[in-house]
Amino acid sequence: MYRVLLVEDEEIELETLRDYIDWKKNGISRVFTARNGRRALECLEENMADIVITDIQMPGMSGIELAETIVRRGYPCKIVFLTGYDDFSYIHSAFQVNAVDYLLKPFTIEEVEACLKKVRSELEKSEIADWSRKTAAKQLLEMALREKQETELLRKNFRGVFGEELEECRFGIIAVYGKTEENICSQIQEKYKGIRYISKTERISILLLAGYLSVKDTAFQIWNDLKEDAPRAVGWCSGAWTADCLYEKAEKLRNCCVLAFHMDPPELFCADEKETEGEKAYHFREQKERREEICRLVSNGKKQETLQTMKDYFQQLKGLAPKTFAGEVYNLYMYLWNRLVLSDELLENWMEAEKILRENEIFEANNSYQMREKMKQYLERMLAFFEEQNQNPNYYAVYQVKTYLQKHCSESADIEKLAAEVGLSPNYLRSLFKEATGKTILEYNTEMRLQRAAELLKNKKNKVREVSLAVGYENVSYFGVVFQKRFGVTPNEYRKMV
Repeated sequence: MYRVLLVEDEEIELETLRDYIDWKKNGISRVFTARNGRRALECLEENMADIVITDIQMPGMSGIELAETIVRRGYPCKIVFLTGYDDFSYIHSAFQVNAVDYLLKPFTIEEVEACLKKVRSELEKSEIADWSRKTAAKQLLEMALREKQETELLRKNFRGVFGEELEECRFGIIAVYGKTEENICSQIQEKYKGIRYISKTERISILLLAGYLSVKDTAFQIWNDLKEDAPRAVGWCSGAWTADCLYEKAEKLRNCCVLAFHMDPPELFCADEKETEGEKAYHFREQKERREEICRLVSNGKKQETLQTMKDYFQQLKGLAPKTFAGEVYNLYMYLWNRLVLSDELLENWMEAEKILRENEIFEANNSYQMREKMKQYLERMLAFFEEQNQNPNYYAVYQVKTYLQKHCSESADIEKLAAEVGLSPNYLRSLFKEATGKTILEYNTEMRLQRAAELLKNKKNKVREVSLAVGYENVSYFGVVFQKRFGVTPNEYRKMV
């Protein structure tokens, strides 16, 4: 579906044309109107139309002058003229400014529809040609960034795709380091209209800018924009370069990838001023010993020693390529998970419930600093579990009761059964649980069941009786009383509220 702008200085004729045609039937989704050329240009700035149907004879700015301005500004519109003059000079002027067609007043519905069909056909051809041209341009620029091109061949291809000589078209070049999601690339490209192309790999995106833009200023703005939500190192090469130089500049930026990955915090830098080195030597056996030490310290709840050893572990990783670095962080993660978490069902349930550091988060981090922080959080949560366990020998008992109640939320709490489960007397368990949670086992169980009921009621398909049974209340009336006491409304009222 396309959008059309009608330009006519006579109000009655404008309204008649607007209401005269079944626009949707003719592939038009929106119709804009303007009474003169100046307003038409303002309208195009606000709502770009695909088709402009304009009268030729208008005061102030004629339709021909409007069309010339549209062409000069590069608006991608197809132009149709309305005229009451069957005069060759007018028609000649119309086609001089790339008009697709013209309509002689008075015109019929059939004539307008035939004209629209012709214009739509032209638009479709333009879209296909534009897509082909853009695809070819992307492929050419991608190749120029990826491998060294023979200059004469590149010059020939460049002329064919861009319609310009190689030396006439220059690009600034910027790199954004870290995984760059599609939406971030789209936001960057939308905000900075001068970005001609973005080449993405796993951990670096190369941005090509129109040569007239200041590469340093644009790099700063992008870095600043990303700083709040998704901080990343951003590098640039000074100057504006022809396509035959792009590979060399892109390689310089790619060689800064290790450097950028280890920046803490992510910096803005000029690649021309940075010295890059190869990946450093790495002693895998020493790191294996550190992993074992971290595991031992965590299981004993030794927080300070654990974090210091983790710091040493990461210090040894500094200077490694991002993939190697992430692999070693992953090794630490899996070592702790296999040795500690999988060997303790309570810890495993606790870690799962806390949703602490999924393994894919390691590889999604943009730099070594983020990976280190994620691993630190992971260790701190695990340490909290062992610290609590070491400080309170009854911690396991309380946790076991909570876990059991969560798994059996459709049942009322059976104190005798729970006490047998954890190996304590019923009275001692009651006292212990109340001291640890501030609630009796019955209160905790009731609260948990009612919270579960509230979740189920959010789904309108679940009937109140079904929800009542799902959380262990066979008497629906009693369930309603308990629910209202907790939430202040009946189950049906609650459902309407949410």
